[in-house]
Amino acid sequence: MACGPGDLQSLTSPLSSARLDYQPSIEGPWLRACGQTNVSCRVVKGKLVEVGKWPWQVSILFLGTYICSGSLIHHQWVLTAAHCLQRFKDLSLYSVMVGVHQRPENSTQLPLTRMVIHKDFSNLMSQDIALLKLRDSISWSPFVQPVCLPNIKFKPSIGSMCWVIGWGTTGKKG
Repeated sequence: MACGPGDLQSLTSPLSSARLDYQPSIEGPWLRACGQTNVSCRVVKGKLVEVGKWPWQVSILFLGTYICSGSLIHHQWVLTAAHCLQRFKDLSLYSVMVGVHQRPENSTQLPLTRMVIHKDFSNLMSQDIALLKLRDSISWSPFVQPVCLPNIKFKPSIGSMCWVIGWGTTGKKG
């Protein structure tokens, strides 16, 4: 289980291992904040979680409607799945909402300036990764923080515990 800096193993700075045609700036004091939640660790199995448990999770919107989740990796960059963006490449159709838990009252909706989809993405099973650049740089708060990315050499063992986070039903059919 990884909840804070003391619990993180084999992690490196966000974007330090990314291979892009363009290298975003990753300098600044925000690097010390990655992977820190606003609550203590606990097991989550398809149930509602406390506000601040996953402060790097963002909501990706298409024409104002939720379509996918993503993770903040920098003040202006979001990591997400390429299949979320494969139908339309027009940036003006998308936005990202940060600081949202269940309801968007305390969140901020941000437009995008760039979309980077992995050059080898062609289906749902291979190279399903993309980056979104936010128009404005966001400030960290207890409920908006960056996630830590693993070192490029990190390989989790088969059967390792992981988390899948997102919005949806928490019941049997969720």
